[in-house]
Amino acid sequence: MKDNQHTLERDMPEVSKNGINVEETQRYIGMLEKSAQAQEVVAEFALGILNIEGSFGLLHLPGAIDRVRGVGYLIQAAKQKYGKAIPALSKVLLQGGLSDQNMYEALLKLFQDASEEGDLLAALTLAKLYARGNGGISRNATEAISRFVPILKQPPEWEEWVPEARYLLGGLYLETGVVEQGVNLIRLSSDRGWPEAQFTLATIYLDGKHRKMDLREGIKLLWKAADNGFPEACLFLADIHSKGSYDVRQNAAVAKELFEKAANAGNAEASFRLGEINFQEGKVGIAIGWLEKAAERGRPEAQLFLGRIRFYGVEGKFINETLGVELFAKAAETGSEEAKALLVDLCFKNADREWYAQIWSGVLDIFALTHQYKNGLVYCWNLGSDIRDAALHKNEVKSYSIGALTNMGMYANHYLDDGCGKGIPLLVVAAEHGNDARLQWTLGKMYLEGLECKKFLRIGSQNKPERNVPQDIDRGLKLIHKASEGGNFSAKFFLAGILLRGELEKKDVPSSIKLFAEVGAVSEDEQVNRFEGGYCERVCDQECAERMEARRILGKLYYEGTIVKKDLNLAKEYCLSFYYSSSQEDPEIVYYISMILKKEGGEYSKWLKIAADLGNLGALDELLGHHGDL
Repeated sequence: MKDNQHTLERDMPEVSKNGINVEETQRYIGMLEKSAQAQEVVAEFALGILNIEGSFGLLHLPGAIDRVRGVGYLIQAAKQKYGKAIPALSKVLLQGGLSDQNMYEALLKLFQDASEEGDLLAALTLAKLYARGNGGISRNATEAISRFVPILKQPPEWEEWVPEARYLLGGLYLETGVVEQGVNLIRLSSDRGWPEAQFTLATIYLDGKHRKMDLREGIKLLWKAADNGFPEACLFLADIHSKGSYDVRQNAAVAKELFEKAANAGNAEASFRLGEINFQEGKVGIAIGWLEKAAERGRPEAQLFLGRIRFYGVEGKFINETLGVELFAKAAETGSEEAKALLVDLCFKNADREWYAQIWSGVLDIFALTHQYKNGLVYCWNLGSDIRDAALHKNEVKSYSIGALTNMGMYANHYLDDGCGKGIPLLVVAAEHGNDARLQWTLGKMYLEGLECKKFLRIGSQNKPERNVPQDIDRGLKLIHKASEGGNFSAKFFLAGILLRGELEKKDVPSSIKLFAEVGAVSEDEQVNRFEGGYCERVCDQECAERMEARRILGKLYYEGTIVKKDLNLAKEYCLSFYYSSSQEDPEIVYYISMILKKEGGEYSKWLKIAADLGNLGALDELLGHHGDL
């Protein structure tokens, strides 16, 4: 399929991202199958990934995935020495879960043959399988050792795999009592910069196990592992500097910096420790941010700590009693005995509160309590007489502060999340009279679509439907414009889409492009690094779907030049910024980059290969020699 056949409408915000429809997909798959029958290796690889993962670029498998069939295609590609096949099959083997034992045997034979022919990844995969005991192989440390040893004798061009092999083999030697050789291998791997080896060797010196204790060398190795981005090393060093242990002088500033490095690498313990540190320093807002990350990563201590802040507040601030109890419940479910006891105590002491009574009613144990909590929370209507009056009597709204309106929005969201319309009066007051862009966006979308609350109150004997939101497009658009002006990304992105398509409002391409550019702009908190070729690699520090999608849309608009004036410089800027900052990979964007670089006379072949591997049909056409027929 040629590049110009990809229509712009598919990429608009309101359109499904499924891309090619089922009929087209089946046709493309059929053509790929014909190519695979002719032993065209790119087609074999594409069909292998499609059947294993369910998708390949824009192609989506119409039926259920068939991993065995997919592996069969990849084996065919591997036999033709296609470079991507062995890495893909290695992933399958290490993950395990194939239902066909015969396929396991075929894979193991393939990897054994590839290993004997000098494929180091195949040899390393087999060694890992024996070390771990998966992929149809029983764990066998002796066999694993015998397979790791030859890897270390490979010629220099395979050096990139050697540090990992040395580290794993060293660990096996320690496990089997060959201490001296094990430590030496771990040291060699450490010297080559393998962070796990540096960390392991550091603990050996710090604990005095297998080697004479050497605190200075241990700390030095920890720093090397931390500098290489190993989060456990960062956490260990942070703890050392925080306590002043292992002959290291206490340094709270260094400890905090190291905790941040570990936390930014995804370490939940480090996030929790940062929450504690910032709370002790009186930086409650920052502490809440770190505690939320730790809580999301499943740390019960963080859930409990954050629950206390939200339930009881700090000097009268940060109070959200409902959210606090929700966090207590999560901590209890995660296993915190203190949270379980606290929830029980709160229920006994607040039996007069409607939502507490609903939680406690019929509960036989704490786990039933936390389960009931999720269903019972939406019935909390004890919001305080002043907030309730403000919600039900709009003429009194002006006497309430922005803080009170924001609190109304918080309570309203708890109701709305469970589909109950009781939160609607609160949301209307908070959104239309307050300045919370998020609430304005929420209510605006409701007015555009109309909302029928299908749930019923389950408290008492009456079952009455709650309030609905009638469709009111003018009112909805007005609120969405306010939300956009207030900085809400979702509102900006939505308006950009409807203005570009001329839906709901008059078509206004310049305003649409301006809004897309605001959403897709590179923010100050994005890191900018250099990478090969002189372009900028932008790494987003948080997930922001609208920002990434805006960059993708702008890249395609400026490349295609059908709606806005063609501008390949802007197209390249937006396409590259999307590629390097998004967790999603768009084969069409990569293909555009390759074509722009080709036009500029730059190195484009690697981008074309990436696009083909991601399933871009234009790139597949060229590589398969179909010249647009596929």
